[in-house]
Amino acid sequence: MEWTGWLILVVSLLGIYLTGLIGYRLLISTKKLRQEVARADQLISELKNVEHLAVEFSWPSTGAELEELLINRELLKRARRHRAEARKRKLIERISSIEVDKR
Repeated sequence: MEWTGWLILVVSLLGIYLTGLIGYRLLISTKKLRQEVARADQLISELKNVEHLAVEFSWPSTGAELEELLINRELLKRARRHRAEARKRKLIERISSIEVDKR
């Protein structure tokens, strides 16, 4: 067998391998898609079973409620700031635990 025969054989085997690899990846993607479709169907059926949605109407605040509203707003700001600091702290801990030099 000449070198052209070997070349044709190698290219053919490589093509078969790549076709199989593409098929395998499509199979995995299809499984994930089926899971997402099943989850979406479940959520849609739950939404269809809801008979009544509770709607809360908002009312304008009065001057008597101003102090309470300001306190609640400050508590929300403080909680948001604490969550952001906690996220930042966790990120710094995660980054510091990464080993960069693995020789």
